[in-house]
Amino acid sequence: MKRIAIVCEDISIPLDEGFKNASAHIAGSIAGLGHQVTVYTHEPDKAAIEAAPLPRNKLLRDKSFAAALRAERHDLLIYIPEAAATPMSMVRSSSLRSQAGGAPVVMISLQRRTYSGSGRILLRMTGPDLVLVLSSESLSTVRSAGRPARQIPLGVDPEVFSPAAASERHHLRRRYGIGDEKVILHVGHLRPGRNLELLEKLASSGARLALVTSSSTAADPCVRSMLESSSIHLLNEFVENIADAYRVADGYAFPTVSETDAIEIPLSVLEAMATNLPVVAMAFGGLPDILNPGGGLFLCETEDEFVTSAREMLKLETVQTREQVLSLSWRHVAESIMTGIEAERL
Repeated sequence: MKRIAIVCEDISIPLDEGFKNASAHIAGSIAGLGHQVTVYTHEPDKAAIEAAPLPRNKLLRDKSFAAALRAERHDLLIYIPEAAATPMSMVRSSSLRSQAGGAPVVMISLQRRTYSGSGRILLRMTGPDLVLVLSSESLSTVRSAGRPARQIPLGVDPEVFSPAAASERHHLRRRYGIGDEKVILHVGHLRPGRNLELLEKLASSGARLALVTSSSTAADPCVRSMLESSSIHLLNEFVENIADAYRVADGYAFPTVSETDAIEIPLSVLEAMATNLPVVAMAFGGLPDILNPGGGLFLCETEDEFVTSAREMLKLETVQTREQVLSLSWRHVAESIMTGIEAERL
């Protein structure tokens, strides 16, 4: 058993955003392995799990925070920066190490970052003892910048996200006013970089498009206006049981291509697959590293392929996407994290 400090800058309720959701699950699953875990975050009174306060300044430095870290005598500090592995996050990692009395620091970077010449020099001079990333491309980028790195997956709870029985599905569709029409779902932010305009092209599939958006992240007014003027149905209130949204759908669409507008393994794709929905997604981030096309999963390289595949997924009679993600439990993620750390002898 290790004494571990986990620094998550934001795990506030509701967990309706990929960064917050993944961070909270990672912290909880590492504790579930039996380690003695203390979580530090901004606004701990609003945190999804028990947490202590984290300083809000750029370097996360504070005398009382440093005293708390040293008093706990942590064997390891895990930092999950909201901005991913930026040069500034690397500097913060060194700041955390010094405040923790020299305990090794592991950073988990949830988005891909690239580095300029000056950024690469800075990364060689400072940073965590290990960076854990979600894609083979990020792995190559961080290693070439001079930092030790390993690749890990993200996970899903297959008990929470599970297919509905026929009677339950019928009841849910009646509750949400859905008749016999096909429904394609997307869950995420209303941001320009999410490529949501591509969803408009799916209207030709004859399906009803439904978007469940984040209630805690401000929507871009232009994107909202564009979607509201289309035939896409928007739900921007917090959905307490998001699993029900997947259970009433007939397919899931993930059109995002921008590296800075989603975490590299979008949790919504894994959640849809755990519900055994057919899924059409751009070949984004770490998805091609952990998933294989087929059985109802379409990973697309172009927008034209995305639209064609969306039509095809609604015609499928047999779907087996759930089988691919059953091994990707959050416990498996925690074990992968700790195995990578132990392999580096930290």
